[in-house]
Amino acid sequence: MLGRSFVGLVVPRYTQEKASDLSVLILRSSFFQTQNARGTFHNRLKPSKLTWTAMYRKQHKKDIAQEAVKKRRRATKKPYSRSIVGATLEVIKFYSKSRNKDKVDMKKILICFKPYMK
Repeated sequence: MLGRSFVGLVVPRYTQEKASDLSVLILRSSFFQTQNARGTFHNRLKPSKLTWTAMYRKQHKKDIAQEAVKKRRRATKKPYSRSIVGATLEVIKFYSKSRNKDKVDMKKILICFKPYMK
């Protein structure tokens, strides 16, 4: 049952005690719905490890077929290039290519001088 949990409704318990000639009605309330819940709470057991709790069922993915719906995958946005105000697409591509060439040239130079840098 998924509705069960550690803490339930307050369930009143009535006891009658005789004090001399008067019968006194004492109201004692219980914080837990069942003795099982009370015992596990006072023994400090984790609700996620008890098979009858809602937390266990959620954590171990029980009864998910009814509740869960498959999540849709988001389509990945493909990068596209367009011109910016003041610069056409051709100009932007030209500058990016020239930068890449400069990087390649610098790598070649560094490789040549690496033995001397120690």
